[in-house]
Amino acid sequence: MNAEVGKSKPIELQVPLIENDRNLLVAMLQAKSSKVRPTTGEELMKLAIGSGDKNKAFKRLKENGLVVGKGSKGGGYWLTETGSIIAKDLTINH
Repeated sequence: MNAEVGKSKPIELQVPLIENDRNLLVAMLQAKSSKVRPTTGEELMKLAIGSGDKNKAFKRLKENGLVVGKGSKGGGYWLTETGSIIAKDLTINH
């Protein structure tokens, strides 16, 4: 699957994104999640979806290289450069 982003070359995704995936990407962008300040999966789930299995929710995003997760204390998720590009495009075009 390709994700069209602006006028740049389409981004190749390994696994198609569903609506929940897109909602999580936008929530991560809005929460300003970063490697220095990751946002917990639970917090992102509340912002984006409301409830659900966070492991399943982030699986497609990880498989596509759109997010990185840190499981230790103080861990959480943040967007990769590609994930950030797609999240920004989603906020502009939707």
